[in-house]
Amino acid sequence: MKSRYTIQLIIFAFAMITLASCGGESSGTAKTAKLEKLKTEQAELAKEISALEKEIAQANPEAVAIRKKDVITTTLAPIKFDYFVQTQGMVQSEDNILVSAESMGVVTSVFVKEGQSVRKGEVLAQIDNKITLRSIDEVKSGLHLATTIYEKQKNLWDQKIGTEIQFLQAKNNKENLEKKLATLNEQLDMARIKSPINGTVEQVNVKIGQNAALVLRHLGLSIQWI
Repeated sequence: MKSRYTIQLIIFAFAMITLASCGGESSGTAKTAKLEKLKTEQAELAKEISALEKEIAQANPEAVAIRKKDVITTTLAPIKFDYFVQTQGMVQSEDNILVSAESMGVVTSVFVKEGQSVRKGEVLAQIDNKITLRSIDEVKSGLHLATTIYEKQKNLWDQKIGTEIQFLQAKNNKENLEKKLATLNEQLDMARIKSPINGTVEQVNVKIGQNAALVLRHLGLSIQWI
């Protein structure tokens, strides 16, 4: 009797397990079917949305154009990065030089302006030098003749022809004209107002037509050292 009761329990348990398994399979099948149905509905909705967008675009193109934006592409490459900081302060130059004329005369040219960078020895302004140029031409002409006479007197003196006085006079005349020409060239150079340093022109106080002798105390270019 006991054995029969045990067999009934085993059969009952097996039946319950079978029912539970069937219930799980049925539940999983239902979820899969529901998922497939939703995917189908989603695909149909996407088609309807696309069709409506095309119809709207054909009926009102501006409504679609507003949504578009221009896109610009840029090739990435390493570049120099400069970082600037704005602040207030005062700049003071180490050298502040007032350049003046070395000779008198009327200013005929000004070659620089405020803010311009200049190099040492660069001509900044020019003083009238017409008289000096004429004097140089005269001295060059006289020197050419004096040199010719000196060379001839030297040739004669080397041959013991002529007097020593004639040779010395020709030599002295030639040398004096050479010294005079050198002096005139120095005066010609002094008529050029030059920058004594490398720098930047800060202020120009001289104008064309002014007399350098009258504006000597104010003449010049204030040069800020770089």
